Amino acid sequence: MLAIRIHIIGGSGSGKSYIAELLSDKLHIPHYDLDNIFWDHQSNEYGVKAPEDERDRRLREIIGLDSWIAEGVYTY
Repeated sequence: MLAIRIHIIGGSGSGKSYIAELLSDKLHIPHYDLDNIFWDHQSNEYGVKAPEDERDRRLREIIGLDSWIAEGVYTY
């Protein structure tokens, strides 16, 4: 099977998530929102970054897959 790896970038509100979901449904491959990896959703405060080791572990899991769609713009 051919590996498909797509990274969608763009400004806030530009439709990255929408396009990622459409492609995911059409191509039958998982999509990942980098916001869910970069930010600590367990924190009670807004704007807290996820611990670096946790973020890196989750990114390694995704890029280890044969096919994926990632959307978001971050520098790590």
